[in-house]
Amino acid sequence: LASINELIVVRDRMIESLNEALVHRDEHIDNINDRLLTLENNPGDSDLLNAVFRVFHTIKGAAGFLALDEISRLSHITESLLDSARKRDLLLKGGSIDVVFEAVDEMKNLVGTIEAGISSGANSYVPSRTVDFLIEKIKRILSPQSSGD
Repeated sequence: LASINELIVVRDRMIESLNEALVHRDEHIDNINDRLLTLENNPGDSDLLNAVFRVFHTIKGAAGFLALDEISRLSHITESLLDSARKRDLLLKGGSIDVVFEAVDEMKNLVGTIEAGISSGANSYVPSRTVDFLIEKIKRILSPQSSGD
């Protein structure tokens, strides 16, 4: 894992795949945000919850394939939170839905940072300062002692 002072270098062979993936990012992010807003008002809607889960699952797979560790780790833990809600172990409300919105915002920031690094020709980017914080926050919500609020 890179420290904040290190740059993450994107391999040349991955740049074309990354550029292609970045084209679809807005579609996925908008899809998540729209569905999350609706889910916030209907936290028990299993169809909506499954749809949001699938989007995170897709992002996780693409990020893993493209070796985007931060996006992969964040989408994986967020997917776990959503899966907990799908299993009815957790109701997405209050802090638990808020952290999903935070994860989406952080993914937007990460993708923007990666895109800027590629388009500048540097083919590198500075790692996020908040991914690990968000991952720990989600882990606390998922812990058996937490109420999820």
